[in-house]
Amino acid sequence: MAASSFDVRIWKVRIYERRRGKTYGVRWVVAGRPFHGTFSTSALADSHRSRLLSAARGGEPFALDTGLPPSMAPKATGPTWFAHAMAFVDDKWPLVAPRSRQSFADVLATITVTLLPHPPGRPALAALRRALYGWAFNTPRRTAGEPDRDTSAALRWIERNSPRLRALEDLQLVRQVLNAPTVTAKGKPAAANTVARRRAVFHSVLGFAVELGHLAAIRSAA
Repeated sequence: MAASSFDVRIWKVRIYERRRGKTYGVRWVVAGRPFHGTFSTSALADSHRSRLLSAARGGEPFALDTGLPPSMAPKATGPTWFAHAMAFVDDKWPLVAPRSRQSFADVLATITVTLLPHPPGRPALAALRRALYGWAFNTPRRTAGEPDRDTSAALRWIERNSPRLRALEDLQLVRQVLNAPTVTAKGKPAAANTVARRRAVFHSVLGFAVELGHLAAIRSAA
């Protein structure tokens, strides 16, 4: 069993001004070990901080390796989100038009990046998106052979750090994912039709998980 501690300090959300827009950071310390999460919107950051505070006030121990309490740790059974997302792409690829394939890849890359943790050594966002959009969520390219070295390194990191699909049984996490597509890569509000399309893809992926028996049901987080 991983070591844990009740010695937890959680700081206020911090705003970072980036060239491509604002990001929002949540920092907390477990037994002297610092942890940090970066989010594209203040709502996502506030939600993450609120979950940490609720767990600390509820007397949950925080793991020293991940910095997370049991209620926020991914479930240890079933496929990962990343593996399931690739299976979804493979299932839909022969049935949809090229433009829809591109849309699936873009949305799934956005969601996957949102679900990944932010430990030291995390690959750059551009490297993660390039590996996801350009290879993992492109069935012919993925099945044609091995990716280049940089893409392979990013994919290995994603495979190691992707949460289990069952983590999405947490309604708060689902709400975070639903909020992620509401902004562009530059931090600007996305168009309403873009948000609707992205959320529709996410619900389709969850529906596919229900069909396969990986999730019991889809609950609304609206």
